[in-house]
Amino acid sequence: MVLLRWIGNLLLLAAAIALIYDLTPWLQGRPLAFASLAADWKAVAPAWYQAAQEGLQHVHPALWNPMLLGVLRIPAWIGLGVAGGALFLLGLPRRRVNIFAN
Repeated sequence: MVLLRWIGNLLLLAAAIALIYDLTPWLQGRPLAFASLAADWKAVAPAWYQAAQEGLQHVHPALWNPMLLGVLRIPAWIGLGVAGGALFLLGLPRRRVNIFAN
């Protein structure tokens, strides 16, 4: 549980960094443009991106192009924020319910 919250917090931090990275040029007067998850993945780990693309296309071409590529087109800060929030919520401890029977 703690590990899920920790990873969720890291992803939320990465989402905040991605949002700040995308908003900085806009504050300097350039047009607003958000980087996609695919663009950030290619920038951070291009070999891993290429290996994932080739591996999924080897299994079935539809896994990469309409499915995963559609998800990777969303802005990075939204994708990281949703994933981080979901992992954080999954890692929260359950509320203990006391049941008293007479």
